[in-house]
Amino acid sequence: MGISVRADVNLAMPTRKIEFLDGVSYMRLYNEAQITRNPTLGAYYDEQKIQATMRGEYPMIYPNVKWYCNLP
Repeated sequence: MGISVRADVNLAMPTRKIEFLDGVSYMRLYNEAQITRNPTLGAYYDEQKIQATMRGEYPMIYPNVKWYCNLP
């Protein structure tokens, strides 16, 4: 009769702090990226949507969430 045992232990830690963006910053950066890549398309988010998000109007339509941003 024999007994066999196997034990594994893993520990994971982030290599850097995760940063988040608010909705307004995300929309402005998205517009900047889109215009940089293709200026003929124009901005994706218009200023009215950005201002409504900033003011907190209609949170179901213009939510202001903290978006995950994987910046270097």
